[in-house]
Amino acid sequence: MRRYGGVGGSYAVIVDDLLYAGRGNDGRLVGNQQRTADQLIELQGKQMIISKERAFLQTETDLAAIDRQTQIELAIERLEITRQRDRLRKQLSNDSPSVADAAAISTKVAELGEQLASLEQAIKRCQKREAEPRRLAWPESVVESAEVGGGGSQLLEGGFD
Repeated sequence: MRRYGGVGGSYAVIVDDLLYAGRGNDGRLVGNQQRTADQLIELQGKQMIISKERAFLQTETDLAAIDRQTQIELAIERLEITRQRDRLRKQLSNDSPSVADAAAISTKVAELGEQLASLEQAIKRCQKREAEPRRLAWPESVVESAEVGGGGSQLLEGGFD
């Protein structure tokens, strides 16, 4: 049996190669690759609607549309760069490299850190939030029963004041 690190919760859905699960006690939703169990996506929210290209995330205050394909591509790149940086850091601490090698490795680690910061910003840009966020007036019973629907290029939201 494959184990997935995650947040627990009572929701799980598989889309393509990702297992989305949540909502944990802290409100997190995560997406893990099925074949590797690597966590690629972590979001804060209450509910999520997922299609191949897009995801819609409801939070306490707003609704966000997410470019899923771009987000996943960037998250995979972030994972690869993080692993590369971690290998170099381990090499620095375990191999006792020469001063010149240590300087080169340190420079590369710093460059990878800058790439990771840029990737984090790009991943954040995959989420488009309402222009004027407002408190969603959905009673918990409606939110828990997921009375949110999506169809084609439209997303319907509803609730009670």
